[in-house]
Amino acid sequence: MKMQLLSIDIIDDQNLLDRFAYKKASNRQTIITSLELICRRILNDAEIYFGQINIVIVDSQTMQKYNTEFLGHDYVTDVISFPIDYKESYGKNGIVKKNLEADILICTDMAFERAKEFMWSPLEEFFLYAIHGTLHLAGYDDKDEISKKIMQQKESEYSLNVKYMLNVTREIIDYDNHTYRTIERFH
Repeated sequence: MKMQLLSIDIIDDQNLLDRFAYKKASNRQTIITSLELICRRILNDAEIYFGQINIVIVDSQTMQKYNTEFLGHDYVTDVISFPIDYKESYGKNGIVKKNLEADILICTDMAFERAKEFMWSPLEEFFLYAIHGTLHLAGYDDKDEISKKIMQQKESEYSLNVKYMLNVTREIIDYDNHTYRTIERFH
């Protein structure tokens, strides 16, 4: 069976990422590139080099629809990971090849809403959702306290990478006429 090298597609049919690209036209592409890079890094760290990941950017209404239909929860949530198919095979040299097909849905409305609670930018909140969803696909869980702590540690580690990629430092950022101060949320 021939496997496809890991492909990550960003699907933003409603152009919701434009809400984050508030200063420069190139900002949208920077966000997309950074999103692909951080998700690829998480999956590569889990030795997942093959497959297809779709990151679907949605609004609250769409997220609630999927959360209700597929998980039986009739409310909006921030991120949902849908592993569709996972296979392992052995190459001629005995190395395990992991192949993952999955979708990650990320709600931009929740990022703008929740960022206010933590006094940091909606973009940082958005990337936290992407990291969280990808960590689930990489095998991390947050069902018990120990697993949750490990996952939060990984979220913090990867968030620092995102801040570097986006050059997000402790600055004041204005989104939709709201001022957010970016701060470290993970402790």
